[in-house]
Amino acid sequence: MAITNLVSAQLVPLQRSYDCGMWLEARSKNNAVSLESFLVGLVNGLSIGTALNIWNGKGAAVSQAQLHYWMDEYCKKNPLSGMYEGAHVFADEMTNGKFSIKAKK
Repeated sequence: MAITNLVSAQLVPLQRSYDCGMWLEARSKNNAVSLESFLVGLVNGLSIGTALNIWNGKGAAVSQAQLHYWMDEYCKKNPLSGMYEGAHVFADEMTNGKFSIKAKK
């Protein structure tokens, strides 16, 4: 069995270590480069993993700066949430719900 089959065949729990409080604090202090890069990588991974074009889901390319601003707003509205949850909401919003459907398969 290939390693990719092993990974996709089981659920892998993730530690929710990056929360909205951390995101907003780092962004307010202009010290968020690592979190911003993590978020871009997370969205890239979600896009690859579901074979959905999350970055161009609504017909126009979303820039990294727009993603960062989107996460700012998400975290302001959902301060007890985290970056993983926010990235999933972003992906679902950009793909009109297709992300949630694919992610459940």
